[in-house]
Amino acid sequence: MAEKRKELKAAGADVKPSYKKKEVPKFKTTTKVVNKEQAKVKQPPAERLEREHIVPGTAVTVKIGKSPMPATITDVSKDGIQVQLDTGMVVKVQLENLRLARSKR
Repeated sequence: MAEKRKELKAAGADVKPSYKKKEVPKFKTTTKVVNKEQAKVKQPPAERLEREHIVPGTAVTVKIGKSPMPATITDVSKDGIQVQLDTGMVVKVQLENLRLARSKR
């Protein structure tokens, strides 16, 4: 048996098929083309609230953390403005954290 293997090896034929010697490209080629026009379109910044907008029932966005959340003004007092988020949570915030909500298209 060993003699046959030596003969086959000398002839250049492998006895066992090798599963690990496949030609694999070093990087994956992609055919996806990114269109520049589909890039994110910047929207104009949200409007600041004016005194005429600070009434209960006004739709606003509240900056909570890093992202603005939609809310509705429920109460206005001298120490802050109370808003109810769309999730149902009621939060008291300062005027600086409120912006007028954009109309949804």
